[in-house]
Amino acid sequence: MEIVKKRTDLDALLSKSTGASRKKLEHFLSSIGCDVSTWYQTLGGHQVRIILRESHIDSIFDILRDTPQNTRVKKAMKGFAKLMSFSNNRSYMDSEIDDIEIFLKEFLNDMKLAFPKEAITPMLHLLGFHLIDYM
Repeated sequence: MEIVKKRTDLDALLSKSTGASRKKLEHFLSSIGCDVSTWYQTLGGHQVRIILRESHIDSIFDILRDTPQNTRVKKAMKGFAKLMSFSNNRSYMDSEIDDIEIFLKEFLNDMKLAFPKEAITPMLHLLGFHLIDYM
């Protein structure tokens, strides 16, 4: 129940926020073609791929406060970006799949550190526990 309250409070804060950081973030997202108002407050896969470029992740976290939590989230996002770079239609050799499995384990560990109390979504479960089997 505490998590639900925190989520509700955070959603309320974000929907009402008009501070400098939010304006900088919205300006940056707009400059890379990911204007949230254009997409009705949600982003499609193409926009997520744009955001998950390493330089864009750095730019986003340059806007946010430098906190241990933000550092953990940034590391997890960079791990996800690395995994996304393997998302294509080519066939991988066994040694490459072994490397991807290492990146995947690092990403899952980073997610656990960044979000220790959050539940695993079905999509994250599929990624974390079934990706390698299907490669």
